[in-house]
Amino acid sequence: MIDLAKLRPIDDKVLVQLDPQRFKSDGGLYILDNPLRPVNTGKVLAKGPRADWAIKEGSHVFFDVTCIAIDAESDALRLLPSNGILAILEPCS
Repeated sequence: MIDLAKLRPIDDKVLVQLDPQRFKSDGGLYILDNPLRPVNTGKVLAKGPRADWAIKEGSHVFFDVTCIAIDAESDALRLLPSNGILAILEPCS
């Protein structure tokens, strides 16, 4: 297993923890772990020194699903270049 405390992205890479999959049924129920659609939103855990300045640790982002999966116990993690982040999701107010 990978120790996340020792994992530091290099160059322009960004480490993202995936949001849990949640899909709402027609009846209003949430269905978890639906394998039909990949999750492409998550929270930035760490970024390399050359990652885009607008991307901050803790930001909630929407990213391209073509990235590297990292196996770290139960956490669903992805490593991708900063240009693979398509948008920063602002909290609703």
